[in-house]
Amino acid sequence: MTLALTGRLLAGLPRVRQPVYVGSSVLEARTRISWWSFGETITCSLRPEGGGTRIDVESRSTMSLTAVDYGVNRENVRLVMAMIEGAFAPGWPAR
Repeated sequence: MTLALTGRLLAGLPRVRQPVYVGSSVLEARTRISWWSFGETITCSLRPEGGGTRIDVESRSTMSLTAVDYGVNRENVRLVMAMIEGAFAPGWPAR
């Protein structure tokens, strides 16, 4: 998995603005405001591990004072992981 491919996957998520490269192996994307939140920051960190790549995905509320996120951050992580897993499914068009 490459950072560029991860960026394309993140850009395909609903409500996500254009992902930004924060470092050589870290990608960050912010979501737009919804009825459920003031937006979230989704961070994907990639690092070599063994013979492959380890991907850590984190989603947190943009507003630090947010007490309840109604499961939005969990859903963001689930969507990102599903898209990454789908990228390796047979027949997926990797460009």
